[in-house]
Amino acid sequence: MKNLNLRNRLAVRSIAAICAVGVSLGSASAETLKEKVASQGTLTIGLHGAWPYGITTNDGGVAGIFPEILKSLTASIGVKDVKFEVMEFGALIPSLMSHRIDVIAGGMYITDARCKQVAFSEPSAVLKETVR
Repeated sequence: MKNLNLRNRLAVRSIAAICAVGVSLGSASAETLKEKVASQGTLTIGLHGAWPYGITTNDGGVAGIFPEILKSLTASIGVKDVKFEVMEFGALIPSLMSHRIDVIAGGMYITDARCKQVAFSEPSAVLKETVR
C-alpha cells in the first residue's frame, strides 16, 4: 500500500472495515447485514463527530474524510444509499450493538474490552507510546 496516496490508503482501509465487521461478527450477523443492505440498499455508518473525519454541517449534512471516501466506495460495491449518523464517541459501540447503525467508521483504540463487544478491521493507524 505504500504506493497509494493517503486518500486511497484510507479508502482501502475503510472499505476493509466495512467488510470485516460483516464477516467477523459471525455468519448469521454477516448474512443479516448483507441481506439488509441488498434488500434496502442502505448502509448506516456511525461516525464520531470530529474534524477531519466526519462532522455535521450547518445544513444537517455531513462533511469530512470518511463520508466522502465511504460514499464513493460503497457506491462502487452497489450500495444505493449511505446514511451517516454523527454522534458522541461513547455512543458508537452501543449504537452498533442496538442496530441503530450498521458499522462504525473512525479512529478507535482496539482494546480487549472493546473486542468482547465488536469486531475490528485492520487498523488504519498504529500508535505506540514513547518516552523522551
